[in-house]
Amino acid sequence: MAEIAGTETRRMELRALIRLASDIIGYYWPMRTFVHHNPLHGLEDMRFDDAIRHARQTLGGNGYLPNELFRDYCRSGRILPRELDAALKIHARDGDVRVGAVDVRHFDVLKIHLLHGIASPPDDNFAAAL
Repeated sequence: MAEIAGTETRRMELRALIRLASDIIGYYWPMRTFVHHNPLHGLEDMRFDDAIRHARQTLGGNGYLPNELFRDYCRSGRILPRELDAALKIHARDGDVRVGAVDVRHFDVLKIHLLHGIASPPDDNFAAAL
């Protein structure tokens, strides 16, 4: 009789665990990363860039990585070349950019700028190139 009571107790514990495990885990499930608070919550109807701009103006934060940190992530392999290429592909225009006597794909100009930065030449060098 004691064995049956012990089995019934274990069965009840198991049912309680299953019931607990089968409850809804969370509204945003499945979560891939943990964020304590989404500062853009309520701005979901806006384009991402507009929401970031609005959040920067109202909250004072920055929604993008600083350039040097981004470049460090690329150098270290945390951001993979294929991921960078996929992200740039949607922003690159068809066609080339004329740099001196060389045509460079717009995609490559964007990538070089992100990875290394491109600064405007000083006025005296720019005038001499004309």
